Amino acid sequence: MIKERIVLFVGAYLLWCLLNWPPDRQHFLAGPLVAAFAAYFLAGLTVNRPGVLKHSKRYVYFAVYVLLFAREMVRSGVEVAYRVLHPQMPLKAGIVKIPITLKSNMGITFLAHSITLATPALTIDIDADAGVLTVHGFDVEGKGWEPRVRRFERILSEVFD
Repeated sequence: MIKERIVLFVGAYLLWCLLNWPPDRQHFLAGPLVAAFAAYFLAGLTVNRPGVLKHSKRYVYFAVYVLLFAREMVRSGVEVAYRVLHPQMPLKAGIVKIPITLKSNMGITFLAHSITLATPALTIDIDADAGVLTVHGFDVEGKGWEPRVRRFERILSEVFD
């Protein structure tokens, strides 16, 4: 775990230096604090099996995920805007539990954020041990957003599991 944090610290500090180019004294001094903060809190989310990064198909699936995420984000924005502009449209909001098959923490984190950002739903709770996400959705009876969740999960399982 310490090796992982050191590598993450160095990477975060280099990224900090690149983002704050040209360097000055304030950024040079604040950078190690930001990098240490990132290394301490994000070390548990990094890849536990570095050998999996050698598989090129994961990068292809991640590119597919990014395209799907962008499409679903636009679609979700249009759907939410339509509901705002048509308040007489019935809204059957509620909370549901969605079983998931993802095992890696990073995959589950990506899925939860994808649900929140790219579907008209909000991830409320993650129970990784039980394999369940608790989600608040606009239309829980219609379940129009649930197939989107499954598509994200299927692609993210190819990337992270």
